[in-house]
Amino acid sequence: MGWSDWIDLNLDSNQFIKITIASPNKTIHSLGLTISNDLIKTKQTDPLEPKYFFGVSSIQVQTEKIYPKLAFFGDSLTNQGNFSAPLALELESNFNIMTANFGISGNRLLHPGHSTSKWSNSFGEAGFTRFDHMLDYQPNIIIFMEGINDFLHPGTGTPVNELPTANALSSAIIELKKRAKQHKTIFIPMTITPAEGNINGGVYAWSFEKEKLRLETNETLLKLPNVIDLANFVGKNGQLISTFDCGDHVHFSQAGGKIVADFIKEQLIRKKLI
Repeated sequence: MGWSDWIDLNLDSNQFIKITIASPNKTIHSLGLTISNDLIKTKQTDPLEPKYFFGVSSIQVQTEKIYPKLAFFGDSLTNQGNFSAPLALELESNFNIMTANFGISGNRLLHPGHSTSKWSNSFGEAGFTRFDHMLDYQPNIIIFMEGINDFLHPGTGTPVNELPTANALSSAIIELKKRAKQHKTIFIPMTITPAEGNINGGVYAWSFEKEKLRLETNETLLKLPNVIDLANFVGKNGQLISTFDCGDHVHFSQAGGKIVADFIKEQLIRKKLI
């Protein structure tokens, strides 16, 4: 990621800014990946296919009025955009809330990328430490959805001894809530969604032990203020409901993601958070 110098542009309201970028480097990091076409318009439009892109992630604008900012923090479920992109459009269009997506595919809360996966280098530093970098964005609200990879990855290309206890994971999330509070930022955790049936690297990634850890973690999360119980909305008997499942039993489909976006919006309104 890089930053440019300030550029003075005089534009009327509601005008479009067209930016053309050329790069001789064709190596694309997984951060330049999306599934949803809601925010990033790519030539590839198949809802099941990943789309790679590079370009401007945001434009900082000097204005007289300050608008609230919301950060989506998580892993591939957030990064792919199937729920976060339509929700971002809704928040920006109808609630004047600016958003940023801090989801990284493969990211874990307690450990950095450490896997035999070819994408391991792009899994990023542990969410527990990169959370502080995200706070530099100075969001007013954080929608937090991370932890599933901490259970999913161990034993599937990642050392099985990196499987955390439920207490370790929930304690880390509670610590992040405290950090957000220090910055006067509203922290909205979401329960960890189910993953039974997922195959990762040719290995069954889920187990009875992992499901028990997920449920124990969610039990603690449900005691936190502002929590959104997404797991029970999209799952039943430890599995993603087919309405939401893209087919790998972990990630949301495009249609399912839009339903999730509506659900989260309703929860934010009901809890008077927006």
